[in-house]
Amino acid sequence: MKIEEPEFVSEVIDQRYAVRQFEATMEQLTNDLEATLRPLAEFIETAINSDQIASAELQVTDADVQVKLQTSIINLPLEYINNINKIMIDAGTVPVNVYMIITAPKLNKSQLRIDELASTQGFQAANKLPELVQWASGQLDQLQQNLAAE
Repeated sequence: MKIEEPEFVSEVIDQRYAVRQFEATMEQLTNDLEATLRPLAEFIETAINSDQIASAELQVTDADVQVKLQTSIINLPLEYINNINKIMIDAGTVPVNVYMIITAPKLNKSQLRIDELASTQGFQAANKLPELVQWASGQLDQLQQNLAAE
């Protein structure tokens, strides 16, 4: 999937992209990461197949933690669209990728971690779910270590 940079910026600013909210407790998330994260990956796959920019957002209900999968043209959350616009100005047609994002106050100094999961080209949730689970597990482990060190 590719998109013209101005079109991407316009869609995000105008909130004309697909968003789905999910919820889980920290226990649900840590006890079965795969089952908890699968719906996010499936939602992103469906959006990609419809040529839509998308954000799948999992709010942990009993902790200040959020896990997201987003499609974007750069490794910044869609909420940072003004920064994306400044960085990518006049970029022309650009590829869209899938990014894994976690936010939590005690995760790191920026309270945010974002990494590329895959290109949207041929994205299949089932094939990328193990990588997403491994990444999320590592981030949650880091968060627990940081909390324990306080």
